[in-house]
Amino acid sequence: MPWGYHRRRPQSVPKPFFDRVRWYQRAIVFVVVGALGLFGVSFIFDLRIVTPLLNLIMQGTLFILWFVWPRIEFRRMSRELEGQKYELCLGCAYPLKGLPANHRCPECGREFRLEDVQAAWMYWTTHGRLPRAAYDDPNDPD
Repeated sequence: MPWGYHRRRPQSVPKPFFDRVRWYQRAIVFVVVGALGLFGVSFIFDLRIVTPLLNLIMQGTLFILWFVWPRIEFRRMSRELEGQKYELCLGCAYPLKGLPANHRCPECGREFRLEDVQAAWMYWTTHGRLPRAAYDDPNDPD
């Protein structure tokens, strides 16, 4: 599964997962800007001991936010899906328990068949991407 930063959500990535991970990846911008500011301060005041430490902190934070956190979030969402018996809306992760098998999501209005939703989420947890049939929704603006 590609973990790179995308301006638009790839169709094979569920929107709820993309929204969760994108928030953390946007934090990278703040880490980089803050670290560059600290580098500037350390050069201005000639703090040679602080610069390698800041470099190490910045690299570690970037590594965690970019590569490790999406995998942690993937596991967290997989556990959440198993706990909900894979009955979450593909568009907004609204719990679909208690709703009829053929219905619209009350949160985002996306039409669903419960069997298709469960199959798509199970496929996503094993393959890391949604099956094509899950994202062929004409009402989905993303």
